Amino acid sequence: MKRLLVLLMTLCMLTGLCSVNVYAEESLQGQDEGWQEEEPMPMDASNIRLVTVGDEIYYMDFETKGFKIYNVKTKVWKDSTRVPGSSLRGGWPVVVGKKIYIPLTQGSDPLIVIYIYDTETDMWSKAEQNRFFDTQYVSNVISVESKIYLLKAGKLWIFDTTASKWIEGKGRSALVSGDAAVVGKNIYFIGGNIGIDKSTPNGVSIYNIDTDTWSEGADMLTHRSFLTVSTVGSKIYALGGTIKSSTYTNSVEIYDTITNTWTTGQPNLFIRTGADSVVVNDKIYLMGGFAYKESELLRDRVETFQICNSSLDKRLFVLLNIGETVQLSITKNLSDNANFTWRSINQSIATVDAHGKVTAVAEGDTEIYAENADGTFKEYIPIKVVAGSADETRLATYLRQGEKIRLYLCDDPSTVTWRSMDESIATISETGQVAAIKNGLVIIQGELEGETYLFYVRVVSA
Repeated sequence: MKRLLVLLMTLCMLTGLCSVNVYAEESLQGQDEGWQEEEPMPMDASNIRLVTVGDEIYYMDFETKGFKIYNVKTKVWKDSTRVPGSSLRGGWPVVVGKKIYIPLTQGSDPLIVIYIYDTETDMWSKAEQNRFFDTQYVSNVISVESKIYLLKAGKLWIFDTTASKWIEGKGRSALVSGDAAVVGKNIYFIGGNIGIDKSTPNGVSIYNIDTDTWSEGADMLTHRSFLTVSTVGSKIYALGGTIKSSTYTNSVEIYDTITNTWTTGQPNLFIRTGADSVVVNDKIYLMGGFAYKESELLRDRVETFQICNSSLDKRLFVLLNIGETVQLSITKNLSDNANFTWRSINQSIATVDAHGKVTAVAEGDTEIYAENADGTFKEYIPIKVVAGSADETRLATYLRQGEKIRLYLCDDPSTVTWRSMDESIATISETGQVAAIKNGLVIIQGELEGETYLFYVRVVSA
């Protein structure tokens, strides 16, 4: 039943052909360097909260009242402008688009104010609607698409950034000192303390943003709180934390959201708790917290881990420019797409509509999944969105509206089955002749002797 875009997955052995226009990134499998210690942070940072936009990592420093910003390419730190206000408390930054939202209180005032930092202009603003409650016992704050989800004292509050208003969702038992991650339409709340006795659970509570319902995931292998979690693809990495009242750990566990199972990963270099982590270009950056090395307390340590790919020797991507769209398909009949549920695991990178049309939003990697109603078919394709010209890598064929070109796979065209993923942009005949219809990017698929080949065709104005 693995029919979904087998055109990509069967190209592993064919990427040497110049006519196959697929970006292939070498897997690091077998070349894993493990956790690497990086240059320390320029400040101590315990109980740290990080977010990332593009190639930059942001840490809210309440001493300077602004962000410390780390560029992973230049490895240089810089300061943002200062946030307005004084005696600010709270500070759970989340990202929506290119902006960072931080729910804060001022002094002893229980009025929560959402401050907004624009990463492109280096300017601050405030949301229009505020809400009265103390952020002291907030369990977690996380963003999905244009909404911010704040779990506090067993209640779930949702802030709609487009409407600038709060609504209440379905609550859950008060989890504190855990962490949360997003995969698709689900928020995974992992670890932390619960109940009057502050016992430490090892379970996973899953909130679905579409249905406003909760479910349970498989238990972690180790009870822990004050951990940090990061998402890479469909997997969540749980790092460090406190496993008893005063016992810290450097253990790593990996949760597969598809199979609902946990496995053990390579331990961190430092035993630490109260740290935070983010992922940039499939590399985990673990920073701050209370880290110990040979009994020495360190609060500025940085270590990284490059995520290896799974069982494939190569990882194949549909490669897109920011703003581009491309049509995916499950069968030769595009109307069959409506019988499947489509989703992107990271809609800030690329979105997909109910008919399998993908739109590239921002630079980065994501995966597009398609699943049928009974769950017997579930497949995905990686999407890589790049800045600049993707055509430099994918070797797209350019056509002007009205132009035609013939694609070639073998001397006998009758042995090739051709189809266009989006016939509104370009069509292809039985003999391999492509006709450009309107502006856009389209994937042309050719099947020959059981193998599948891809061709990118870009149509521009005449």
